[in-house]
Amino acid sequence: DESCDTTHASAQNIVRLMGKYQFKKIIAVSQFYHLLRIGLSYHSAGIKDAGHVHADYFDWRDLYSVPREFFAFYMYLFFK
Repeated sequence: DESCDTTHASAQNIVRLMGKYQFKKIIAVSQFYHLLRIGLSYHSAGIKDAGHVHADYFDWRDLYSVPREFFAFYMYLFFK
């Protein structure tokens, strides 16, 4: 979603797009470590039927992204 700069904002935008285009289901595509927070954001936005898929490779940036995502998940869980 190029129109948003946070996962939370993207989930809100997806709800709008689902209504506009009458989507019933969606699929989130991201790195493996980000899918849990995406799912949390979708659930908070009211999206109940979402699948997911992740890249099948490990990148060097994943080494710092996994710990960052741990803290980001709990920020979303408690403050979004």
